[in-house]
Amino acid sequence: RGVQSAGDLGEGGSDCTGSVTFWSLLGVPFLLLGGLVVVKRVQASRGPIDPELVRRRRAQRVAQQKLAGAKAFLDRGESRPFYDEISKGLLGYVGDKLNLPLSQMGQDNIRQRLEVLAVSEAARDRFMGVLKTCEMALFAGKDNAAAMQESYETALAVVVEVEQELGGKK
Repeated sequence: RGVQSAGDLGEGGSDCTGSVTFWSLLGVPFLLLGGLVVVKRVQASRGPIDPELVRRRRAQRVAQQKLAGAKAFLDRGESRPFYDEISKGLLGYVGDKLNLPLSQMGQDNIRQRLEVLAVSEAARDRFMGVLKTCEMALFAGKDNAAAMQESYETALAVVVEVEQELGGKK
């Protein structure tokens, strides 16, 4: 028989180029490309994403995750890692929420920034009190289960309170 054409190669087989599956698979890359173009246009119309705004919005959720980690240490009675997590959670929260770098995380600076943003004196005092308790526990070896429970509850409450007071301010 001589040279076979492409159509002759599949003797006894079906012609897949006419099937719905073939045309569907052929169209998928074009649909994905079109979808990508639409998504990029929508993102461009919204404007650039401000990373600081994203951090501020996530601040409470991140703090609550850290405090949940502290709860695990509380349940096991491990005071040092407990107070470390509470401290990291509160400092991380205030750093993200107020856009403070780690180098400016002094207690006086935190108190002043919260005051400027009109956070109530009671909330500021509770926030700073929990931070001081954490420092005392970490550096002086405080190991009291009742104090740990109180610190945990106060930390949770003060994050929620500060978040409500700040609302849309920052």
